[in-house]
Amino acid sequence: MGLYYQDNLDDFGHRRTIFKCSDCYSHFFTSSDIISDNFHGKNGTAYLVEKVVNVKRGPTEIRSMMTGEYTVCDTLCQQCGKYIGWEYLTADEISEKYKEGKHVIEVCGLGASGMDKKKELLF
Repeated sequence: MGLYYQDNLDDFGHRRTIFKCSDCYSHFFTSSDIISDNFHGKNGTAYLVEKVVNVKRGPTEIRSMMTGEYTVCDTLCQQCGKYIGWEYLTADEISEKYKEGKHVIEVCGLGASGMDKKKELLF
């Protein structure tokens, strides 16, 4: 199979960090899309991100997490298929509804370019 069409993000003259796949370097999001850097994924530190590009969804499932029960799907790199996190589709708790439609992207699956590489990916 051939390569997928890719959206390439703009770093606006190195004023924003571009986060990309650590394997194939497909762009995913910029530092301006990060809502919080205080999240944890299956493999450690993660970002809560407003929007991502160049990804595909895995199967939908219900997961119980520390803050409640959610309907989620895995987020995979569209180009190479690498697991990078998940998307919240629905949240049962009213206080957690702000997560719906947002992505948790794990730092361990990312590379970065521009600005300060978001403090070298937090560690």
